[in-house]
Amino acid sequence: MAKQTLLLANDLDILNEVGRWKITNLQNLHQRVAPNMTFSPFARRIKKLERLGLVKSFNLIDRKRKYLGLTDNGARISCFKNVYDEKSDQVNHDLITAHVLKELLELEDIIGGSVYHEQGLSVAPDATAYIRRAGKSLCMAIEVELTQKSKRRFMHKFERYGEGQDFHFAFYVFNSYGVYRAYVEGLRQQAAVVQDKIILCLDEKLNFKCFDYRNARYWYQGRVQTYAELFE
Repeated sequence: MAKQTLLLANDLDILNEVGRWKITNLQNLHQRVAPNMTFSPFARRIKKLERLGLVKSFNLIDRKRKYLGLTDNGARISCFKNVYDEKSDQVNHDLITAHVLKELLELEDIIGGSVYHEQGLSVAPDATAYIRRAGKSLCMAIEVELTQKSKRRFMHKFERYGEGQDFHFAFYVFNSYGVYRAYVEGLRQQAAVVQDKIILCLDEKLNFKCFDYRNARYWYQGRVQTYAELFE
């Protein structure tokens, strides 16, 4: 038991990082957690966590890469209670969500985030990012919308973001122009307090390896805007 406890203490950073992203490939995890360690020793650490039943590995869309997620036991230890089900039909959505957050974290003003949300929030986003603006820390919800939801459903979620106090902004990302346009038309019907908190972003090339936010089309406060207008 002491040996196992020691191992968990040494590798809690790995469990937390896997939980923070919900699903991550081994190469990205290595770069984030132990960039100064050579790959082979790091991979052995992951194998130990697998043998302890704390993480699980599987192959998904990119068959050349090994993906990782937390088991039930791993989620109990991690501060992010994200158990991943590799049989879920949300695999592509989850991979894209993780990639969107990864790219946004490259921005200077984005100081943290996770593909996770705390329990008890007024609305549950796909991911959360934290922004530093004028000395203040702001919380931004991230929603990745790959398919058309019913108008009633997404309008209700708009209203919850607008009226709620948990998030300062909600950042919606699309790869379909048709879905994006439906949300634009819906947002135009909302009150100003809702429109002030919601940003719509269209990148038609968006996938689990590509998010070109700098050249994307944005809709905010009733008009089309560019990346530079919003973020620079």
